[in-house]
Amino acid sequence: MPKPLQDYMPTLRLTFVIESLGGGGAQRVLALLTTALADLGQEVCVVTYAERGADRVTLDPRVMRRAADLGGESGNVFGAISMNIRRISGLRDLIRESRPDVVIAFVGTTNILTLLACSGLRVPVVISERNDPARQSLGRAWDVLRRLLYRRAAVVTANATAAVTAMAHYVPASKLSVIPNPLAVPVEINAPDAGDPYVLAVGRLHPQKGFDVLLEAFAVFVRSHPEWRMVLLGEGPERDRLTVLADELGIAERVSFAGFVDPTPFYRGCSMFVQPSRFEGSSNALLEAMGHACPIIVTGVPDAMPDFVSAGENARVVPTEDAPALTSAMGALATNPAVAQELGASAHQAVAKLSPDRIAGMWLDIFNGVAR
Repeated sequence: MPKPLQDYMPTLRLTFVIESLGGGGAQRVLALLTTALADLGQEVCVVTYAERGADRVTLDPRVMRRAADLGGESGNVFGAISMNIRRISGLRDLIRESRPDVVIAFVGTTNILTLLACSGLRVPVVISERNDPARQSLGRAWDVLRRLLYRRAAVVTANATAAVTAMAHYVPASKLSVIPNPLAVPVEINAPDAGDPYVLAVGRLHPQKGFDVLLEAFAVFVRSHPEWRMVLLGEGPERDRLTVLADELGIAERVSFAGFVDPTPFYRGCSMFVQPSRFEGSSNALLEAMGHACPIIVTGVPDAMPDFVSAGENARVVPTEDAPALTSAMGALATNPAVAQELGASAHQAVAKLSPDRIAGMWLDIFNGVAR
């Protein structure tokens, strides 16, 4: 019998750095990826600068966990500078203790802090950009640092082609790579209850996600579909404003703000999934909904559509900031359940190739190429 693939792979010590293991999409990706890498025989460590008490995502027991306990917000610019200097020092100590062959940094400001923390350590740093830098500013100072420091990385990855295109202005093309998010394709897929139809949206309650536009669209949609309701999963700074908006639109009784919960049963039960984002990199919630064969409505523009979305084939695509277009798309799926089911089946098929082991193999190719 041939030996397993991992028996032929060199074992690398891989240290991932991320702000926290809170409940975001990047954290779920990291958990899937580190588990798949452990399955392939790699030694994996995850370092955060937020304390363990902030954890909402559980890592595989084979993955080592280190925390610097340097999270929190500062009240002024001088406090922020002092805090980030301490974070760089704390991360540097934890990274050095993990003795990595490769360091992998996840998400915006953490990528920059990690590059600074690894300065002089003679260890290659791989950046994982989780959004489109052309559409998501980190703040003026951080944006300048991103442009200056990303070129120092051994490789800069993104989960969407548009993000790589944006970074090509300040990172050499030879260092850029697109790696899709992994997806654990579920066994149980979407099977909505016809007697309890609802629209599902999942994500951080933040202006980026466009949930205000979705509420406006739903307020019109529900006039002709009064049996429908909406479920919003997630937490964030926009919660109070969105709650007030739902009340002002007269749909408060039709909209549930469910908070941070396991989305799996909602993917299985929803009648459609809507992503109304103003901009995205590669949305984990969208991937998960497609994996569950949910009928999909997504906002997008031609140069920034997710690589796995095909308008009309596996999703209804509408312009950003266009509540009437969202209303129309929801109405079309609500009145044509057979079409909705076909969209869901095509969506499921489109993401079947994103298995964690396959995506982990793509990452390993990069790690083996840069490890000293």
